Amino acid sequence: YERMGVRLGKIVSDRRLGDIFRISNEAALSFGQHFTGDHVIDVSKEQAQEFLAGKNIPLEKKIKKGDVVVRHEGLPLGIGKAMGETIKNNIPRNFLLEGVY
Repeated sequence: YERMGVRLGKIVSDRRLGDIFRISNEAALSFGQHFTGDHVIDVSKEQAQEFLAGKNIPLEKKIKKGDVVVRHEGLPLGIGKAMGETIKNNIPRNFLLEGVY
């Protein structure tokens, strides 16, 4: 049978942090415009295009490591993983734009 609704995420084990909650890409797209704080990053148009094409995004400044909601002009694009001065793209492959470049 099918379930209705949006999967918010799942709890995963992390060696350093113990059990942590990882938000799903679908939840980020549905509710990401309401998120605030360290786990949200707004990007430029060029960075947004690269992110939606499946590429990682270099940043000008270092940010806290962990999952982040990537947005452009307040609109959520998906989930990334902050790795210091880079955001690693975590968008599922079937969500990516083809032929952007």
